[in-house]
Amino acid sequence: MCILDWWLSVFGFISKDTENPRPVQPENVQEKKEISKMIDFNEEPLYPTAGVVTRRNPVIQTSGPVFELKLNITDSEVVMLADTAQWESSAVILRSTTVLAFRPAWKERPLSCNLNNAEVFSCVLGKEEETALSIIDPVTINLEIWGRGEVVPASKGLLDVNEDTDVERIADIQLQQLNIRLSYHDAIMFRHILNSLPKQAQEALAGSAETRVEDANLQLEHPANVRSQIEQLASLGFSKQDCLKALQNSGNQLDDAALWLTQNASPQRTPSPTKSKPSEIEMFFGNTSVSFSSIQLKTSCVNLVVIDDCKDADCPLLELSLASLHLKQKYDRCGSLFSTISSSYYNRALSAWEPCVEPWQCAVDWTSTKLGSSGTRNTINIKSVD
Repeated sequence: MCILDWWLSVFGFISKDTENPRPVQPENVQEKKEISKMIDFNEEPLYPTAGVVTRRNPVIQTSGPVFELKLNITDSEVVMLADTAQWESSAVILRSTTVLAFRPAWKERPLSCNLNNAEVFSCVLGKEEETALSIIDPVTINLEIWGRGEVVPASKGLLDVNEDTDVERIADIQLQQLNIRLSYHDAIMFRHILNSLPKQAQEALAGSAETRVEDANLQLEHPANVRSQIEQLASLGFSKQDCLKALQNSGNQLDDAALWLTQNASPQRTPSPTKSKPSEIEMFFGNTSVSFSSIQLKTSCVNLVVIDDCKDADCPLLELSLASLHLKQKYDRCGSLFSTISSSYYNRALSAWEPCVEPWQCAVDWTSTKLGSSGTRNTINIKSVD
């Protein structure tokens, strides 16, 4: 279930470091050191290069197979709630059989995920069977993060001494025909979910629940003038508990309390924005083992059917089809799309589909350029053969 504060608590519990119940004895450590000294790599082979000077390439030492974490989850369900405060809330459920492989040490292919018979449907939580409505028909989705760089790049002599060996990675998503049915009530539910997720993430990451409890305790225990002084001192970067202690030690004198804080308390650290090098490539999930710079989607066909479910009458309204879809989006907001687009509408009088857009093969690309510190300029280009 997609409740972010609970998942962050679980992640924090898993990430805790524990003491080794069986510490290594000093004698064993000394023996390992002596064994490691006996390893000799003097017999290093010479490799010819494309440059004038031949150089010794480092011998790639393989200590064994690459670490791989593989999870096979049968009939998994990911539940996203529209309102986490209600038990019988509208929800979107992703049901599939998931096979996940994680290889953090292998930069070229760190992550692969396979969703077999993945389907998405909406329902009311607790009444799934009675209220389930299909949104995405069962489909198999393959996701893999792979790198464009070579495992052992070609040597260029002295020219590759300072060459960057980072691998540019792409999140590649491939699937067969994708059928999507979307109604008005589904759009409203997705809007509630999208509005709820940032609030959950902000509260979970900033610990606003604990902050609200502390603020409630301060409001109940202290008068308004003391709370105002605490807010003024807290704006300097100190915690409210330290500000309260400073006021108590200084007789509620604001200037003396500020002086006491500078001498006896330390301000809370705020994360400073990290400066990236101009040559670095900005990536999604940067500074992680699964970072990637662009996303690409390949599928044979995507069918989107818009359903009119107003007045309790589920009737198809419009169908949009994208055949031979190839979509690519980079982190810098530049991307491209190649597809054959067609559309039809449902004639209720004849109870039949009629075309409104004939098959149209087109290519769309968009770019985003920064204009100094004032803003950005977005450019969209549409190319068509027909």
